Amino acid sequence: MFDLAKLMLTLRIDEVFSLKQKRSIIKRIKTHVISAYNACIAESHDQDSLRYIGITIGLLSKNEVTLRSQMMKIIQEVEFISEGFVEKDEIEII
Repeated sequence: MFDLAKLMLTLRIDEVFSLKQKRSIIKRIKTHVISAYNACIAESHDQDSLRYIGITIGLLSKNEVTLRSQMMKIIQEVEFISEGFVEKDEIEII
């Protein structure tokens, strides 16, 4: 049986001055997470805000411990790629 992890992240980015610039950051994040973790990712909230990125990531695994460790790695990598700060993260294992 597989476990599903859902990660909701809210990132604050200060060096963005247009929605086009914000979308390019989101694209880099999505490309990395999909290729490195084979996860589902979508921009889910704060879509019209210049200062915030809201994304939701879904990941499947047979082991809950593995899911949690992968989600923690994803949080660190997303923070590094975006050059922003994670203001809120919420992990839910289903």
